[in-house]
Amino acid sequence: MAAQVTVNEGCIACGLCASLAEEIFEVTDVAHIKAPHQAGITDSALIAKAKDAAAQCPTTVIVVTDPAPTA
Repeated sequence: MAAQVTVNEGCIACGLCASLAEEIFEVTDVAHIKAPHQAGITDSALIAKAKDAAAQCPTTVIVVTDPAPTA
């Protein structure tokens, strides 16, 4: 299963997320998830970077949803 990363409304395009996790985020008028990661992220190091970006986002619009545990 993959962790889902979303950027909700309210992004101010400060670029912090892209500086913390350039593999995942790109910023134009607002932050976006790069195409390879739009379906989710399975790499634990990238998930950690996404969570760090979410924790530091000044507008708290980045949400990282952990994958559901497999049975």
